[in-house]
Amino acid sequence: MNLSQFQWKKHGADRNVYFRPDSVGDRGVIDQIFLNEDYRVSHWPQGRALLAQYQSAADDKQALIVDAGANIGASAVYFHTLYPQARIVCIEPERS
Repeated sequence: MNLSQFQWKKHGADRNVYFRPDSVGDRGVIDQIFLNEDYRVSHWPQGRALLAQYQSAADDKQALIVDAGANIGASAVYFHTLYPQARIVCIEPERS
């Protein structure tokens, strides 16, 4: 399988995401998550409250992020970079 690499730099970390260069869907996922930052929650009041809860509990408890529809795994890279102490469970029901 021919794969291309996208490198994302955030919070002092370099993360690589591999995708199929001929897949419009893969490219769309990368654009949605990393370029548009559609998964960023800090611009919503509820999101800011969630981030505050994560930060205050990170030393005592492990947060859980469930990504139901993980696609190519780009969201796991995004979430792990922003929430390094969280446990991330990714589910992708589509076989292809």
